[in-house]
Amino acid sequence: MKRLLLIPLIAFMISGCKQTFEYGRSYESAPMSTITQQSESTTSQVPEFTIPLEEFKFSLGFGVSADFAYDSESQKLVRTRIRYGVRNPEDYITTYSFPYVEELYNMVKEMNPYSYPEDFKPHISSNPPMSNPYLTYKLVINNKEINVEKYAIGTSKESLTEQGKKFIEVVDFIADTVMSSDEWKALPEPAWDFM
Repeated sequence: MKRLLLIPLIAFMISGCKQTFEYGRSYESAPMSTITQQSESTTSQVPEFTIPLEEFKFSLGFGVSADFAYDSESQKLVRTRIRYGVRNPEDYITTYSFPYVEELYNMVKEMNPYSYPEDFKPHISSNPPMSNPYLTYKLVINNKEINVEKYAIGTSKESLTEQGKKFIEVVDFIADTVMSSDEWKALPEPAWDFM
């Protein structure tokens, strides 16, 4: 008689030990499609970059303190945004029309800025390579802002994540285009006046 009672008791204990997940349901009781949908929904929450080319705008602050800047909407190009010690800040500002908008737009679409956090770390390691000084980037694509601090000068592509590589390709493309322009070269080198 005791053996007959023991079998249902063991079966009851085993059934109570099922592993549970979100919402307290067991894996056995949840249909497989529910588990698949939950994992897919967490990975597909990032919106795609679907802004049309005609509405595409961007700005980039770059350099040691993001002191260089370009804004495609205002076409404002700034050789230095640092005001302290600069006698005439307006001397370092001009207008410039970015010539490769469509090429940049395609790079941004491939990068998908919406997949990046606002404060982005492009390196594989949590400790960026040592550099003195570091570079800083502030990229704004329409309404999405991405900031990178402590980007070591001379960083190799091998030390970057896949997202990091795409980000650096975009900011390098903008910065290199701007700094090779006649408009940039016509601006004076910042002359610091601390007297």
